[in-house]
Amino acid sequence: MMRFIAGIILSAIMAANACTVWVIAPDISASGQFIIHKTRDRGIWRQLKTKLRWYPEPLAGKYRLLEFGDWMYMNEKGLFIFNTNIPKARDAVKNMESIAVTMRNVASQCANIDEAIEKLKSYVNSKDHVVKHTFYIISDHTGAIMVEISTTNIGYRRIEHGYAVHTNHFYFPEMAYLYNGKLAIPSATRLEITKNELCTRLEAKGKLSEMDSLEISRFVMPENKYPAMSPFRPSTVCCADYLPDSEFPEILGTLLITPGPSYYAPAMSVPICIGKIPAPLEDGTLGTLSYEVKEKLPNDEATLNKFRELETQLRKEYVECQESARKLLKENKVAEAKKMLDENVAKQAEAVLQMFHKVIPPAKDKN
Repeated sequence: MMRFIAGIILSAIMAANACTVWVIAPDISASGQFIIHKTRDRGIWRQLKTKLRWYPEPLAGKYRLLEFGDWMYMNEKGLFIFNTNIPKARDAVKNMESIAVTMRNVASQCANIDEAIEKLKSYVNSKDHVVKHTFYIISDHTGAIMVEISTTNIGYRRIEHGYAVHTNHFYFPEMAYLYNGKLAIPSATRLEITKNELCTRLEAKGKLSEMDSLEISRFVMPENKYPAMSPFRPSTVCCADYLPDSEFPEILGTLLITPGPSYYAPAMSVPICIGKIPAPLEDGTLGTLSYEVKEKLPNDEATLNKFRELETQLRKEYVECQESARKLLKENKVAEAKKMLDENVAKQAEAVLQMFHKVIPPAKDKN
């Protein structure tokens, strides 16, 4: 298929933890909207207690920040930013904190992609804010852009057609092995597998949906196919798909998230205008429970199928709620629309919590 030519394959250097990202453009998207995905794979933060929260610290910016899973930021205007690779350095945590500061600065001060690029450009050769060499994906309701920046240079590309994929390391496993053996090979493998999954699904369906994107994040390495590689998706910490809305971007733009290892947790839809975040999502309870499923029932297909059935139902109900909210917004009933969306998220969180408790009953209080 000619549209495959639009698939852009990008790669970077060895990292201390691992992420896989992709962008699906409107011409191959089932909804006609962008789908921007990030999977946080294994690494030194593999037991991350995944949370969704409004960033609590006051920042010298214009916009509130919604943070998911640490180091994924979205502001109230619908600008989404996250990074994909960590520099080759001994002090990876310190570098990650520096990168996070850059993301928070951009997200709290910029309303759209163009403003974000100008902000990042101002950091090149800056003595006031020294940036670390990394990749960023920045998106709003108009599209997505991939950025590579260092202390002295910046390069970026808008993704307008097809898809783009990025991981932390090299494209060819052989080159990864020559560079850093064990640590680099898994990322080259993730890049190759993700590209193949996107191609295969696109060829079969003609268009890709957000649920296709979610399922790609759950790919399980065929046994013995890559004997020298590490496990693939079962090591995932969390994932998110940003689904922008071109009509009401500040209200109906949505994050489709798995609040824990994506293979072991049902996905939930959260509008970026969310007011009250349900406690199990905000305090990391759902993430903790998904790790319990991973540890205690890693191969229980019956349980995992129940999770998939639940998330399909929740997604259907959210889309229906979203369209009802859209009608209210067209009538300028903003408060009613936001309330409806908040109630739907609360219902989703409770359904996911109860599903986890059915699978792994909570310990009884001895008192």
